[in-house]
Amino acid sequence: MNRKSILLFLASFLVLILAFHAGVWQSAADTGELIIIANPNVKVKSLEFKEVKNIFLGKKAKWEDGSPITLVILNDSNTHKDFLKKYVKFTPSQFDRYWKVLLYSGRGKYPKTLTAAETLQFVAETEGAIGYVKSGNENVKTLTIK
Repeated sequence: MNRKSILLFLASFLVLILAFHAGVWQSAADTGELIIIANPNVKVKSLEFKEVKNIFLGKKAKWEDGSPITLVILNDSNTHKDFLKKYVKFTPSQFDRYWKVLLYSGRGKYPKTLTAAETLQFVAETEGAIGYVKSGNENVKTLTIK
């Protein structure tokens, strides 16, 4: 091998390592994009990034029209972890502790925890409901996050 070939190999190897480390490659189970879904009757079409965090921390409990927000979280640990990391900036244990403090202090009710299929059905059927999944369907509204 000449010097140019070795340098090209090392550069390619470095790019491969960096891409893997950055999460460019995902497992087959993680190929779906995380989306925020709401009941079709929810009036909003988009939310600010901070609004998502406030909703899932119980700091925002009503939609703009005054109707109550009903939260649902996934029991899928990887998707739940990804959601919390991206939008709430909590680990699952921090999120759990946060909600337990609200529950025991009488200032909140722990969100309903469901599978992805149950989440889709619950959000579709429950006025004011919001949740997150890896893929939606025609029975729920996908919210744009700004």
